[in-house]
Amino acid sequence: MKLFIFTLLTLLSINNYAKETLLVSAIDWCPFICPKDKEKPGFIVEITNEIFKDSQFELKYEIVPWSRGIYNVQQGRSAILLSPSKEEAPGLIYHDDYLTFQTLCFWKLKTEKWTFKDINSLDHIRFVIYRDHSYRELLNEYFKKYKTDRHFEISYDENYYQRSYGLLKKHSAQVFLGHFLGTMSYIKQKKRQDLVIDKCIKRDELWIGISPSIKVPSGLIQKQINEKLKEIKKGPFYNALLEKYNMKAPDVFSF
Repeated sequence: MKLFIFTLLTLLSINNYAKETLLVSAIDWCPFICPKDKEKPGFIVEITNEIFKDSQFELKYEIVPWSRGIYNVQQGRSAILLSPSKEEAPGLIYHDDYLTFQTLCFWKLKTEKWTFKDINSLDHIRFVIYRDHSYRELLNEYFKKYKTDRHFEISYDENYYQRSYGLLKKHSAQVFLGHFLGTMSYIKQKKRQDLVIDKCIKRDELWIGISPSIKVPSGLIQKQINEKLKEIKKGPFYNALLEKYNMKAPDVFSF
């Protein structure tokens, strides 16, 4: 019996010692990632924690601006990025199935009469976008055709929506691009009832981006995600999270 207890304690000690810490780069992006909310830390955070629960990996989160997060994971300073579309970070390693979607929309003040019809409707207005997002591909036609000084390109961090809203209120810009759920969260939190949606122009699948430049074999992380995510999506946990975070968005405008 003593030998059994000693062996068990030894195995537990080895298991704890062998835990590999994975640094996770993420942005402040409710309702997907909510670092200031202990009860509702975010849809993607809860899925990620569930994926790595009881695994050989231990997660350590760092909240950084989006551009820096991409860079950190590309360079191997962080192991995981939450949560890019594949267009945003093409050099990273991805798992087999996506986590969820994000929907990108134009937002404006209620008094603004402009509405999006096609790329040409962006001519003669000023709009706000943020750096290192995949809508660059979508708006390539605009950037080729029109002067690039018609828009503001700012960092995406916890201040993005406030800065964009400020530019609208000062009449420096007419519209900004923002994720549907992220913008709705900002409107609710800050009581911006004068801010309304125009058109949604893009929907992206969201993934856990794995660094190809870390010491831990990326294949082990990828395997952990593939096996657990498949299990999670089949069970009640995933549907409960969809309901908890009200993960709904409008249809994408066809143009």
